[in-house]
Amino acid sequence: MGTRTLPTRPAIPAWKIILPVLGAVALGWWGYSWATRPVNPPLDPAARQGSVAGDWATLKTFGPRTPGTPGHDRTLDWAQAKLTALGY
Repeated sequence: MGTRTLPTRPAIPAWKIILPVLGAVALGWWGYSWATRPVNPPLDPAARQGSVAGDWATLKTFGPRTPGTPGHDRTLDWAQAKLTALGY
């Protein structure tokens, strides 16, 4: 009688290696993006007071807002103060 060959195990399919690696990379990516997400600054309570109509009335008191005029400068100062109060 002849010699009999031993049975061999088939090679592991590539998808069984690639799929868990891709899952680990995706999980790491999600964890990194979650840990480095931007956080909103605290809001100044005074920034929530007022209304659009009140803001418009305030802007109208500044007079003409042509660039280079005092009304324009006052408007820029007012807008900067409002945005700073909102945390921007």
